[in-house]
Amino acid sequence: HPHFLFDLCCGAGKTIIEAFLVYKEIIDSKTKNKYARVMIASHRLLLNNQLVDIVNAALTANKITNVKWFNLSSATIKINGIVAAPFKKTSINTIKNCKDHVIIIACAASEKKHFKENNTDMMENIFNEVLEENTQMIVDNTNTKFFNAIIQDEIHKDIPTKVLNNFDTISNKVFGFSATPNKKNIEWFGNENIFEYWFCKALEDGIVVKGKLYISKPNAKKWKKQEATNLIECFEHLKKKCKKMGLIPVFLNYFSSVDSLTEYAQTIIKKYGNKVDVAVFASYKEIKNEKGATKIEIQCELNGVVKSKAELLKYCQERDDDSKPLIILSAFMIVEGIDIPSINGVGIWCEKNDANMFQAACRGCRTDKKHPNKTHFYIYTSEYLATESKDFLTKLYN
Repeated sequence: HPHFLFDLCCGAGKTIIEAFLVYKEIIDSKTKNKYARVMIASHRLLLNNQLVDIVNAALTANKITNVKWFNLSSATIKINGIVAAPFKKTSINTIKNCKDHVIIIACAASEKKHFKENNTDMMENIFNEVLEENTQMIVDNTNTKFFNAIIQDEIHKDIPTKVLNNFDTISNKVFGFSATPNKKNIEWFGNENIFEYWFCKALEDGIVVKGKLYISKPNAKKWKKQEATNLIECFEHLKKKCKKMGLIPVFLNYFSSVDSLTEYAQTIIKKYGNKVDVAVFASYKEIKNEKGATKIEIQCELNGVVKSKAELLKYCQERDDDSKPLIILSAFMIVEGIDIPSINGVGIWCEKNDANMFQAACRGCRTDKKHPNKTHFYIYTSEYLATESKDFLTKLYN
């Protein structure tokens, strides 16, 4: 069947499977003396960068060099260490007439555009005008069978779906991937075209570890300044549990807004000083120009020092036994596809739908090859959120 949905639990390695499918299309086309045409659509640039790295590693290892990459977004992507700028309309003939294998990356714009104008909440479901325009341009200028395969990462998000809807999908193979596919996804692919690998099976196979719930009080719906205090209470609990397991605490926390993240970070730094690393994804910085107008810039910080998101993520991922305990503050920027195996505590301090909460909590479910004594992780939330999220908690623990 030309369409297939992979319903894979978080941590099951969907990025590697996606890379294999790209590689397979190239190998199959090569044996037929043809050139492969593959499109990869995602809602987030970071996911595409991870996939590009894995595909490149497979191609390099098998000495396949005649591959051209095209960036179908307004953001830049690094390919083999070289920044691939977005292509313009004049590039369509280059794609059509290319005598090499073609891989097109379709993605949302930079992370900065994931925030609403009022600077309070993250927008997961934007659809960048440049992406929409360029996608339609390819549809208008190529025949329906131009692509051997279209790979839709995180299919439950709007952006991959909108890219998909531009194409005559009957004539193209479509592979969808998600740990939390929605009803529309399942209806589109059909129940008979779904491969399911759920959390319970992954747990049985030793792919993931299970979460344990710790409920922090008070029961208020909005804690305001108490949030940082309760976060510290939970971190102290995590420290004791990690000490028993022989682990360094790595505590990832989710908030609905980036507005107070810097304030929370300062409270934590004041409490622990240089004994704990505090990573912020991301905070706001107000900058005034020469005319006195205020401009808001989004930035990431490590212990109060500005870092790029890539730098900060690398720092969080490349930890060893001599690293300090780490507290990460995020407004749902560290969610799908982010792999930090050392996370052993996840704090959820805001209301989200079940899919988002499951994706968030499962950042802690990864097994840690460096520390096989990580047998479980802890989920922290308020009594109010635990009460409001019975369905989510039931699904996660059963």
